[in-house]
Amino acid sequence: MGGESITTPSDPNKAANRRGFHTTRWSLVQNAQSGDAKESERALAELCQSYWYPLYGFVRARGASPEDAEDLIQGFFEQVLRLDTFSRADEDRGKLRTFLLGSLKKYLANERAKKHAVKRGSGISAISLDREWAENQMKLEPADPRADPGALFERRWAMTLLKASLDILADEYRKRGAEDKFEVLEPFLLWDRDDDYQSVADALSISLGAAKVAVFRLRKRYREIARKELAETLVAGENVDQEMRHIFSSLS
Repeated sequence: MGGESITTPSDPNKAANRRGFHTTRWSLVQNAQSGDAKESERALAELCQSYWYPLYGFVRARGASPEDAEDLIQGFFEQVLRLDTFSRADEDRGKLRTFLLGSLKKYLANERAKKHAVKRGSGISAISLDREWAENQMKLEPADPRADPGALFERRWAMTLLKASLDILADEYRKRGAEDKFEVLEPFLLWDRDDDYQSVADALSISLGAAKVAVFRLRKRYREIARKELAETLVAGENVDQEMRHIFSSLS
């Protein structure tokens, strides 16, 4: 990639928000395999920006210190760039998140076998990770000592997808000049407040019936966005509704 560094933002969702949750789509893998170096670099950068936090959390859950986890994830992405890992990705083999996690597991096994730190100096700059943000983010998540690293990865991937979908929805309201309306309605996406429609009506100066319609449309549009974003991370023939159930079950 010409020695260019890939810098991940403090919040990996910011990268995904630019064009929706495109960072996990198989189309990006295809772009990463294209002959266009700039397009390939852009695609890989988006993939790294979206996935570094779930992968970092997976390594931490397996017992690595924050410092070692950062080093391992940097080394993993450097290997992805150096060895063209995505050239081995095939949409027919399954979900992209499964491919990434499997590749990381192989990398960690190789690192254990070598029994030494990841070496630099390959001509590819280290990927910048915001370790402090990641550690703070993990503290905000519900503690579950029984969860295995794989389950935590699935949970964080689900959170990333749903957060990106929420940001797409917020952006739609912003473009309509309805930011204040979205701020009032957003809490109804997060928990059951069906008995509090009057607060919406009062805040927006609309009738109770109009408030119920506004909440219904918000929820419907959010489901549509999340479903579309999820569908584009799956292989042909996979059941989107089944995956949606899996997404929500991973958060429970």
